[in-house]
Amino acid sequence: YNPKLADVWSLGIILFIMLNASMPFDDTNLRKLLKDQLNRNWSFRSHVRDSVSNMAKGIVRHLLEPDITQRLTLERAMALDWVRSRREKPPSAAKLTTPAAAHASSPSLPPPPPARPLATGTSVPSGASKSSDPAKNSERPDQPETHSASKHRKSAVSKSAGATPVNQPAE
Repeated sequence: YNPKLADVWSLGIILFIMLNASMPFDDTNLRKLLKDQLNRNWSFRSHVRDSVSNMAKGIVRHLLEPDITQRLTLERAMALDWVRSRREKPPSAAKLTTPAAAHASSPSLPPPPPARPLATGTSVPSGASKSSDPAKNSERPDQPETHSASKHRKSAVSKSAGATPVNQPAE
């Protein structure tokens, strides 16, 4: 298992979603999800194919490479012209000093929500104990608990990302 290659796969998923406004794979059927990942069965929407540069689409294609020996590394991705040209250009909003001023330069974006103060303390629901593990304490009680499908989804995605699945369902 190489966590950096899994991170690169995840970066490819995120970049695909940002460009395409949808997930590259349907996660309702886990066997199909894994098969689609391994067979590179994903595509950009037509407006993305027509409007996004071939360089950007090529980077996504290389980040979503299921063969970890062929997948783009983070170092190689950062050295690509498309990425370098964006890193070297200062953002136009960098000259602006406030979030409101930055928003004013981009009229197509909705206004940001008003800032809310952070909660000062956390309460533990009755009957629950507060764990010393910070990761366990970060769970939100208002969210439903995820079940085995989520675990299998993670192992299927991890497998294509270069991980060895632990809880893979039997074939």
